Amino acid sequence: MLSFFQISKSDVSKPRRVAFLVRLHFKSANIRIAQMSETFRVNHLLIKYFFVLTCFLLFVSCQSDAKQDVSLLAADKQALAELTRINQILATGQPFAPADFESLKKIYEKYPDDSKVRNVYQSALVKREDWVSIENFINRIPAAEQTRADQLNLGKVYLKLGRFQELIDLMKPLAETAKTDTDFNALLGFGYFYSGQNDEAAKYFDNVWETIVSEKRVDEITTRGMIYFRQNNFPKAIETFKKSLEINPQNSAATNILSRIYAIENNPEKAEEFRRKTAEIHQKGEESEAKAMQRVSLYYDLQNAWKDKKYSEVIILANRILPEADEKNKPALYQYIAESYKALGNTEEAAAALKELEKLKK
Repeated sequence: MLSFFQISKSDVSKPRRVAFLVRLHFKSANIRIAQMSETFRVNHLLIKYFFVLTCFLLFVSCQSDAKQDVSLLAADKQALAELTRINQILATGQPFAPADFESLKKIYEKYPDDSKVRNVYQSALVKREDWVSIENFINRIPAAEQTRADQLNLGKVYLKLGRFQELIDLMKPLAETAKTDTDFNALLGFGYFYSGQNDEAAKYFDNVWETIVSEKRVDEITTRGMIYFRQNNFPKAIETFKKSLEINPQNSAATNILSRIYAIENNPEKAEEFRRKTAEIHQKGEESEAKAMQRVSLYYDLQNAWKDKKYSEVIILANRILPEADEKNKPALYQYIAESYKALGNTEEAAAALKELEKLKK
């Protein structure tokens, strides 16, 4: 086939022939371009088709795995009962023993695509404050499939690990999209606060301030007071810290800053009053921590006794824990007592424990 550069000088002397050859070359070139375009279009469509097909097959595969794990877990009565038991421990705030986590880990490894198993496993990681593992766990979930809870937990991970810029990068688009979402705005506020960007922090706390106050979120209220303090707005700082103390009188961060503000304002009586309160709170905190450690030890003993089927010991331990137990933990304790009496054949005492349990539910 001739190219544009094959026209000889003798051809130039023949205008009609030259014109004919030029038209021929252009027509040939256009045909080749059209053929290339068609080939490219077909290849592009084929690539697009195979990409969509691959995505669809992966989606179906993932759906199949999830459905399969749900079915298999439902048939595995022992694993389902263990999952329910561990979920109850996590939901009621009881101490989470290493053996419980290992048991849950085996269930998760066996049924990784079951949503219930994934949720309990993630809750367990939060309970253990294993922030790096939580981050890895959430990041394995495709972004499009991450739930609001996943996003919030990842934000909390960045906050706990002091990775404030990553927290800001994650939360800002979420807070900008959901302007009334208290959790997104509050986490973004914390990110800016700990990054030293007080004005930006204030903006996002103020976006949802009414909800923060109505839900009595002490950490958010105290942090807002800190921002006022940093901005030398002492009247608003005092007002905000006192609001946090109405919710939690043992908030030593609030009493400590109030003491400093009154010292700056040359009010020694008030400064001393809040200094003393701060010292008292710290002392009570140490005593409370010691009691909490003792309760944790009793909870571990209780769970071990239950596993070993030492039902009389379970009853004794549960009754020791009950007087100072949190309200949310009492139902689980009465359940332990009722089941232990039932196992010992004492139906009357079992019924009495269940009656106490029903009272708590009301």
